[in-house]
Amino acid sequence: MIGLLTSLIVFLSFACNSDNSPSHQSTQAVKKDKSELNDDLFDLKFQIEKMENDLYSLAVTIDLFDGSFIVSPHSQDSVYGHFDIIFKDFGNIVADKTLSEIPASYPEIDPILNTLVRFVRGKTTYKQNIHILTKGDFDASGMIWFVLEPSCVPYDVEFRISSRSGKMTITKTKTAVSAGYKG
Repeated sequence: MIGLLTSLIVFLSFACNSDNSPSHQSTQAVKKDKSELNDDLFDLKFQIEKMENDLYSLAVTIDLFDGSFIVSPHSQDSVYGHFDIIFKDFGNIVADKTLSEIPASYPEIDPILNTLVRFVRGKTTYKQNIHILTKGDFDASGMIWFVLEPSCVPYDVEFRISSRSGKMTITKTKTAVSAGYKG
């Protein structure tokens, strides 16, 4: 078991540091100190819209710059870190399992894994329906998690959904390199 884990760590280290990245552009991300936030390679925007009764649509748009890319949550590979929306409050909201991607990514052969991976290389919007479980005022938190490639750096983008007197808002509260990242 330890040998398998060691092999996986060595493989991932090679995959993240390989010059053979699947980027179509030759621009490489400038490696910064891991404490620095490299958010000039992406932008994330949030929107929330009422659909009906207790149903809302959460939209997260990521815009990627300078050859950076991420892996779609719809990719079937099990190696790369896929884009994910994580809710930390299930007392006030519950998210549907379906996450739409607009425009949809398409599978392409990854030269490192030699398998199909769905890379997201441009501005993409993810939509997820959420159900509000309470009628009163509340705050609920969540996080977007993804690995920015080709630099292989994981990011946490925290947000807060607030309801005040029936009006729903969403606010980005923090963007940071994931705490466990050893770079």
